[in-house]
Amino acid sequence: LSDGSVQVQVLAQESPPRNLEYGIQKSLYTGNWEGELDFNYENILGGGESLGLKVRRGAKDPEPSVKIQFSDDKFGMPHGYDAELFSDYIAYEKPKPKIKKTAVDDEQSGDEKELSPVATTTEADAVSDEELTSEQEPMMASTPATITTDIVSEEESVPETVPEPESIIFNAAENTDDDAILSRRGLRFNLRSPVSRNLVERSSASTALERTTTRMGRHETIASGTLRLGPFIRNLPLGAKTSLITSVTSGTRIGSGDESSWKLLPYSSQVATARQIFPILTETISFPSGDNIKLAIETTMASSTKNQPLHEANAMGLAATVRGYSSSSNGPLSGSLFGTAEVRIPVTIPIQRVRFNQDAKVVLFGDWMYGFNAHGKNTGGTTRKSSIGVGLRKSVQGIPLKYDVSLNSEGKIGGFLGLGNDWDI
Repeated sequence: LSDGSVQVQVLAQESPPRNLEYGIQKSLYTGNWEGELDFNYENILGGGESLGLKVRRGAKDPEPSVKIQFSDDKFGMPHGYDAELFSDYIAYEKPKPKIKKTAVDDEQSGDEKELSPVATTTEADAVSDEELTSEQEPMMASTPATITTDIVSEEESVPETVPEPESIIFNAAENTDDDAILSRRGLRFNLRSPVSRNLVERSSASTALERTTTRMGRHETIASGTLRLGPFIRNLPLGAKTSLITSVTSGTRIGSGDESSWKLLPYSSQVATARQIFPILTETISFPSGDNIKLAIETTMASSTKNQPLHEANAMGLAATVRGYSSSSNGPLSGSLFGTAEVRIPVTIPIQRVRFNQDAKVVLFGDWMYGFNAHGKNTGGTTRKSSIGVGLRKSVQGIPLKYDVSLNSEGKIGGFLGLGNDWDI
C-alpha cells in the first residue's frame, strides 16, 4: 500500500458438511474382513458436532453391523464426548474337525459288516479368506479314533430336555462348544481427556450397556466401564522411542438363574502394550524414501478374571494371533503374553517415475505368544505358538499392502496378505 504496509486477504470456505467414505477392515471379535460404509454429517448443530452412521458386513454374515454415533470434540479441548448406539454381528466360527472313514475290508460284506477304526483329520488352522497357505492338505491325527454305538431300548430312552433360553447364565469357562455368541446390541458413552492433561496427556473413559445373544437363544446383559491411559511416549538416546498404552475394564454380567432371582457376575480385564523403535543405522545414512533401517519391538500383556464375557475372550485370542496361524487358532483366552520383533528395511524399486512413491520395505519378523485357554474342554490349559518370516510392504494407489511368508512352530510354511500400515510411535 501507499503507506508501506502489506494487506493480506485470506479466502476461507467451509468443507462440505456431508461425506461418504468406504473401505474394508478386520473385525475385532471374529477376525474376518468386513466391507464398510461410513456416512458423516459435520457441524450439524453449528458448534462442531457431528452425526455419523457406519455400516459393516462380512461376505458370509447374514446381517450387517450398524453404529450410530453423535460426537462433539469441543474443537480439540478437553471433555469432548461420543455417544453411540450399536448392533454388532460377532458370530465366532471355530474350525470344525473333518472325519474320514477308511475303506471297509473286502472280506466284510452284507449286514455283518463292522465299522473299522477311522482316522480323524482336522484342519489344524482353518485359513481365512485373506490367508493363502501353501499347505492345503489336512493333517492326520496321531491316534485314530474308533466309533462306538450304544443301543438304547425305547423303554430306556432318555427324554431330551432343552433349557429355557432366558434361564441360563454362561461363563467363558463353561463347556458350551455347541453354542456361540451371535450378536451384541447396546449403547456406549465415551469421554475424552477425563484425567487432567497436567498428569496424563492422553486419556479416555467409556461406559457401556449391552445385551448379547447366542445361537441357542441365551441372553445376557453386560454393564462395563473402561479407562484408557496413553500412549506415554518418551525419546531415548540415539533417536530411539518408546511408548506405553494401558487399558483397564471393570463390569458385571447380569442374568437370571431362575425366575425369582438375579445373578451378578463381576469381572475385570487389563491390557498393557509396550512398543520400542531403535534406528539401526545412523541418521547420516538414509534411503530415497527418507527412512532408515529400524528394529521395532512390541509386547502386549492381557489378563482377565473368570467371569470375562465370551466375546471379549474371543477378542483377546484374536489380538494375540501369531503370523503363520489362522486368526481363529488361539480360540478364546483369559490371559496372554504376546510379542513381536521386526527389522524394517527400506528398499528402492528401480522404477523412474515422478509420482512413484518409494515407500517399499522388506520386513524380517519373529512372533510368539503364550496364552491361557478360557473356553471349552481345554479350559485352564495353555497355548504356545511362534513363527519367523519375511514380509513386503508397499502402497498401491494409496492403499497400504503387506504380504508375509512365515514358518511356524509346527513346521508349516504359509503366505498371508493384509492391509494397513505397520505401527509406529
